[in-house]
Amino acid sequence: MNLQNYPEIMNRAEVAEVLRLGRYKMNELIFGGKIKVLIIGKSIRIRKQDLIEFIESH
Repeated sequence: MNLQNYPEIMNRAEVAEVLRLGRYKMNELIFGGKIKVLIIGKSIRIRKQDLIEFIESH
């Protein structure tokens, strides 16, 4: 999987695009603690490295 074109910190929509998931499933992963997130104010962001680790573990 080529993640070079994605930023180091991504939003939910970008991660959902990479994983080819819908909004509901993406929220399940986030709020279920399956994928590490950064919460900045009301924004949820995912580090590229955390996404890579998630992909490799599944």
